[in-house]
Amino acid sequence: GLKEKGEVDSLNLDNFETKIISQNLTYPSLALQMLRVANGYDSVEAVERPNAQKGLILERKKGLYELSENGVDPVSQEMFANVLAKKRFIPLDFKGDMRINYLGYGGKWKEGDLFTPEYYFTYISLSDVLHKRFSKGFFKDKYVILGSTDPTLQDLVGNPFRPAFPGLEVHATMLDNLISEDYLHDLGDLSTLYIFLGLLLGGLLLSLLVAYAGSWLTFVYLFCVLVILPLFSYYAFSQWNTIVEFIYPWVSIILIAVVVILVNFFIEGREKRFLNATFKSYLSPELIDQMVNSGIMPTLGGQESFITAYFTDIAGFSTFSEVLASPSRLVELLNEYLTAMTDILMENGGTLDKYEGD
Repeated sequence: GLKEKGEVDSLNLDNFETKIISQNLTYPSLALQMLRVANGYDSVEAVERPNAQKGLILERKKGLYELSENGVDPVSQEMFANVLAKKRFIPLDFKGDMRINYLGYGGKWKEGDLFTPEYYFTYISLSDVLHKRFSKGFFKDKYVILGSTDPTLQDLVGNPFRPAFPGLEVHATMLDNLISEDYLHDLGDLSTLYIFLGLLLGGLLLSLLVAYAGSWLTFVYLFCVLVILPLFSYYAFSQWNTIVEFIYPWVSIILIAVVVILVNFFIEGREKRFLNATFKSYLSPELIDQMVNSGIMPTLGGQESFITAYFTDIAGFSTFSEVLASPSRLVELLNEYLTAMTDILMENGGTLDKYEGD
């Protein structure tokens, strides 16, 4: 019989009648229990590897059969020929859960569609079992899970491929992962450190680009980061079976970009707008940019510097202006000359003081 609640001090994993479990004990999943019993693993230990990857170590400390005087019994040798390795590691995430590596769309009713038969587990109807409509030895050396895929029984769960996935196939997929060691890994406890360092470096680079490189390079940088992150996550998943979380860094980069751009607009942009409004009629845009980038605002009294003062005059202006009969023609000539001279001045970083005439 069962002990009273609170008196349970051990859990017999082979006793499926055990219903009351103490809070300090862990009940094994169906797939883990099937793997453990079928392969004689008598030790399950929680460990953490040097790379901060948490997991379970399954180990068979006792032999499956004993040697006789004539060696291994042929019957026993054949019986245990498919037994898995003596020791294996099962990676878990930070919550102690195993990430299931789903094989595909799942479900027998999809056999005729685009997916190949390797995506599916073999289904056999209970009716066929009861009427023995299966070949001899069909279940030999097989892991068999009993369950229902009838939607009316509501044993359907969501998975990455579709919202209604047979619940028993979740157990089958997990068991297949355990047997083939086709696990999904994560970056362990170090993932938080990696994300923090990545956001720190990415945020610093973004701040420098916004402050000194201009909007175009900032846009290119953001575009590359927001595209590379999901692509790298997909590549790591498809090639290395590694889960690289990118949603939180992705959203964080966007928020950092918004904050940095707003700060730059209201603080640094305000200074540039002031200088533009004050000196745009007198200084070239390049000089205004130099003033903004230097971070030194203009002060009363000016600044001492070595400069070149350049004066130009039109030789014989009074004489040929008297010859021209039309004042509009004179204005046209002056505009042509002054425009050409001003353009040369601005292209060479000069400052226009004023136009004078008599």
